[in-house]
Amino acid sequence: MKKREAKINKEELRLKIKELGMSKSQFARLVGVDITTVFKWLKGQVPVPKYAEVCLGIMSERCPTCKRLYELK
Repeated sequence: MKKREAKINKEELRLKIKELGMSKSQFARLVGVDITTVFKWLKGQVPVPKYAEVCLGIMSERCPTCKRLYELK
């Protein structure tokens, strides 16, 4: 089964994470992946998966609530 790739590229991913005021490690934790996976997405070594794009969309729409969620430890 082929994984679905997002329509966003590495530059758009980097910008979106920054716009949300998140660190890369916070984004990794929220999406449920290791930080090295996020680095691979940002370097273009691995395509950004669709679920990461969906998470970004949800966070953009509900930013204040999501920001509190990823701050939880």
